[in-house]
Amino acid sequence: MKPAHIAALPHNERRLTSAAMILARTRHGLAAEAAGFAEAEAGWQPERDANLPATTLALFSANVSEAYATVGFARHGTHAARRTHEYAVEAGSDPLLYRAYGLLAGNRALAGEFVLAEEAIDHATALEEAHGWQQSPAAYMLLVGQVLLASARMDSVALARHARDLRETLPGEPTWQAHAALADAVRYGLLGRHSDGIAALVSVTHGADQHVVAPLIRNMILSYHSTLLIGRGEPQRALTLLEGRESSVEHTLCFDLQRASAHLQLGDDRKVLTTTDGCIRLGPRHNLRTLTPILLRRALANERLGHHTAADISFSDAFHLLHRSGAATPLLTLPRAEIDVLLDRLHANRPDLHGTIDELRQRVLTVPSTAPPSFVPPLLTEREVLIARRLREGATLSEIATALYVTRNTVKTHTASLYRKLGACSRDEAIALLERTGFYDNHT
Repeated sequence: MKPAHIAALPHNERRLTSAAMILARTRHGLAAEAAGFAEAEAGWQPERDANLPATTLALFSANVSEAYATVGFARHGTHAARRTHEYAVEAGSDPLLYRAYGLLAGNRALAGEFVLAEEAIDHATALEEAHGWQQSPAAYMLLVGQVLLASARMDSVALARHARDLRETLPGEPTWQAHAALADAVRYGLLGRHSDGIAALVSVTHGADQHVVAPLIRNMILSYHSTLLIGRGEPQRALTLLEGRESSVEHTLCFDLQRASAHLQLGDDRKVLTTTDGCIRLGPRHNLRTLTPILLRRALANERLGHHTAADISFSDAFHLLHRSGAATPLLTLPRAEIDVLLDRLHANRPDLHGTIDELRQRVLTVPSTAPPSFVPPLLTEREVLIARRLREGATLSEIATALYVTRNTVKTHTASLYRKLGACSRDEAIALLERTGFYDNHT
């Protein structure tokens, strides 16, 4: 059935039918279409909803909430989840109330409101225990919230449990299996097993079902894949992976955050700032969960550039957000020694925060260390890039000269400059150094 086919239905039937259509699209990888349809239906004669049963309205709002969450509209999703809760209470339905709490958990966690997400999870868990319920498809957004909360708190035991629940509840459903792989990858990352985490994610991104996985999960996998590459000391490969990717409207998925992390590891501190300037300009429209790590990276970049006042302002803002959320993942891939410098200065300037600062120091110690880049590529000229590519293809200097319409001596000069920048003594050594950085991923 198409959206146009429901126009002639009575209002109650239209709400129920549209709810089913929204959920079907959401669960079959058509999240953008589902969210657009949800927005159109939610705005269609809402004044008539006052005459509908609360169960109808709860079902409709619940499916609208999930559709919004699946495309990263956490604020819209939270609003619809609150309405679901109101209607579920009015209907006196514990199953609907359970789903409402799950939606609140997932959307709140996506928004970075982890304390509120945890409250919703506790309410949902209490209902599960009271009724003896097993996991079901209705619990999907609850599991989203649980995975995000466990990630934020760096709870590897909980992540393993949630991955198992996702696999066992709907063993053949691509989005659930992809989310399980993501939970496993985050757990591996927290244990410092970056390669195992990447392998878990690649099993999804290169699988036959990748096109039907919910966009939110696909993008979360892409985002965390880049984080694992940075954790493994491969920032250039992370930038290659993210090339051409745009953040979601609210930056619920903020790829500029991962780019900034890569640039910070490469020592390109001004690039950290220019990459995230747009995020800062978004102001309150920027997602809170991804804003905190951005502020931390900007603080470190400003500190390295000697902009100590700007560094202190960004770090202070991030510090308070970290304290309120209880999250530790914003600290991933950051150098501990540089965080300590900013903490020391905050400690000296704010004696009233000493206890909170000491707590954060302990949290920093729980974050797995990040491998430094094995080799940071120097800035190459356009001609040196072309020659580096030809060298890897096995071309001789004469063949390169012919292809570039220059003399052999010109190629020899540029090649010597390339070797000097790399600190290499031979073609094989130069190629090996560039391959370690992911240089050829960008210059094929």
